[in-house]
Amino acid sequence: MILGLLASLSFGRDNLPEMWVQLHEGRLVHLVEREPSEAIEIFEALLSGLSNQHPLYGELMFSLGCAQYDSDQSKEAQRSFLLSSQSAHAPPEALDFLMEVSAQKTAVTTLPYVGTPWVSLHEKKGRSKLYKANVEAERVRSIEIDIRLDTPSTVTVSMEGWSEKVWSETKTYESGPHTLVFDHLQLVVDKNPLSIRSIEVEVEKEDVLTVSTLSVK
Repeated sequence: MILGLLASLSFGRDNLPEMWVQLHEGRLVHLVEREPSEAIEIFEALLSGLSNQHPLYGELMFSLGCAQYDSDQSKEAQRSFLLSSQSAHAPPEALDFLMEVSAQKTAVTTLPYVGTPWVSLHEKKGRSKLYKANVEAERVRSIEIDIRLDTPSTVTVSMEGWSEKVWSETKTYESGPHTLVFDHLQLVVDKNPLSIRSIEVEVEKEDVLTVSTLSVK
């Protein structure tokens, strides 16, 4: 398959229809034939020497990251998702996958927990619009999140359960430090307590939010 791919690439990287065909072929190999290692070879061949300004660079790098992740190459997948998210034509899901893979490395696994497991993107002076932490522990009874706002801001806290159900709360806070406190009685979706898998803290404004200590019991 790789030899046929290389032969097709002789028509040039500007042949977008042919590149789309090969991208689709790689995804079929990964997702339908369940051969992520072979898909990695396809995507790496397509990416070889390809400019990050190419219209398909972001999609190819994202697909490479997905195949790498399913091949237990999480470090390589994290890099591929990062490069995809930074490309001129980044797929919108690249940032979500980058955050998820990064958060898995710092996940909360034992309770009680006090620390800073957060991952964030687009940091500037220690601040970011979005912070995420994964929780791989059962029977969470309470959560406390320490934040600091440089200006009055609207803050959204979202918690996703293992069933993919999401609990969220949006409030406006004054500038300064705040401790956000949640107990299991609050974290209810469809009348059922949420078994938490991940936590996200997000603001609308750039460069105003710092999230520090997370306490989970």
